[in-house]
Amino acid sequence: MKKLLAVSFAASLVLGACAEEEPVEEEVVEEEPVEEEVVEEEPVEEEPVEEEAASEEGASEFVQFYLTVSQTINAADADLNAFEAAAADPEVPAEEVEALREPAAVSAEEAAAAVEAIEIPEALADNQAEIEEALTAIQEAYTMKAEAIRAGETTFEEADARFAEADEILNGILEGYGLAASSLMNEVAG
Repeated sequence: MKKLLAVSFAASLVLGACAEEEPVEEEVVEEEPVEEEVVEEEPVEEEPVEEEAASEEGASEFVQFYLTVSQTINAADADLNAFEAAAADPEVPAEEVEALREPAAVSAEEAAAAVEAIEIPEALADNQAEIEEALTAIQEAYTMKAEAIRAGETTFEEADARFAEADEILNGILEGYGLAASSLMNEVAG
């Protein structure tokens, strides 16, 4: 009995739904033509798209340049990094630190010369002045380290501060391209 009741209820729903579907005639209303007002649009400038593409290209070029700077320094400052690590480690005997001193000074001079030889790509002409300023600061930092090592020092606060200035300049350029800031000092230290 329950099955019969369920079937009849389902059938009544289906029949009820079908009965309500009557074809509806659409009423066609003819509209009078409306005169459209012609508005002259000013030409759309395509500079933002071009600027965005140039910015992306500039960002890519700058990242490549930034990596080149890092690699150039790392190719020259290995002995300096070894000296700094040994000098900072109280477990390393003083005579070992002293044995690393002259190679570290030479390494710092080579790093300064390598930075001086870095050429700025033409694609980065908009940032040339800032890049030159940063490279000069890096070169000076390495020269200061070489002088400090030869003077018997084992810490380089002034040189590190000068390098940090270069990092700030380079980070400003990175952020100008919408990229995350980095630390060249950390990339070349060790």
